[in-house]
Amino acid sequence: MKEPVRHHYIPQFILKNFCFDEYKHLNYYDIAKNELSVKETTEVFMERNLYRDEVNYKENPVQLENDLSKYEMEMSKIIKDRFLDSDTFGLTIDEDERLKLFLAIMTFRAKTTRDKISNTDEADREFYTNMKQDESFYDRWIRNLELIVKCRSISEVMRNAEIDKIIKAAMIRDTFGLFGLYFIVAERRGHEDFFIGDCYPVTTFGIFDGGVKVPMFSYFPISPSRVIILAANGVEGAPRDMQDYDSGFLRKPVIVPNSNQFKFTVRKIYEDKVKIINKNMFEATKEIGGNIAFRDNNRISVV
Repeated sequence: MKEPVRHHYIPQFILKNFCFDEYKHLNYYDIAKNELSVKETTEVFMERNLYRDEVNYKENPVQLENDLSKYEMEMSKIIKDRFLDSDTFGLTIDEDERLKLFLAIMTFRAKTTRDKISNTDEADREFYTNMKQDESFYDRWIRNLELIVKCRSISEVMRNAEIDKIIKAAMIRDTFGLFGLYFIVAERRGHEDFFIGDCYPVTTFGIFDGGVKVPMFSYFPISPSRVIILAANGVEGAPRDMQDYDSGFLRKPVIVPNSNQFKFTVRKIYEDKVKIINKNMFEATKEIGGNIAFRDNNRISVV
């Protein structure tokens, strides 16, 4: 059986939602070159042999790619059948936790995180537990990812003694935040579409007294019309100039009585807010030398 060579850091099941034909081609904009082209989903947001590991998995060097594909398959059904195709839907507590960890893994496998860990100063080696003397920081990123992707909850991550403590802290930040995180599913109204880019997700911050920078929203576009938002618990009480959403939008999912389910209702998000999200994503992507992809060039104002 031929081993997969093109390893995506944004799953193809998400990329296909941005295609303008039968889940194959999308518009791709090279920011640095100011060039627009048409690409297949197999060609973008991937690196060759990114997850190949011949040290820890000599008999199957693409084990990590296979494990990621398995997790993606599990989450793709939830995202497609509910977040993408339904206006009102339920999510069990277990599914909520699994999806939050999956999105945290999306952040961990992003280029920004890989580069940050790979370029860690040798003086900071002591912060990584169980790290071999001759192991590079890139290898350590791979090894932690291999361990995390086998988990399905943050509690499983925390119980695994082989995962570095500094990585566990990042996973807690991205699944729980300071005081908890909750999902909002928003559908755009108006002419402006969402796009997808190398900076996935994009996180916006609030600056509080004393210059404290606190993450408020993380945006995961899943189609040109819908975005998953992870909102920090309590953000609805932040000053209006920081979050710019009304109380009707910032409602937590309802817990269904006598069940273990959250009930979600898709929120409307209007063109001015979509443009703000897109601008933040475009600038963050440009900063890391990345590119963006979308369905319809006429519905994207940043290009």
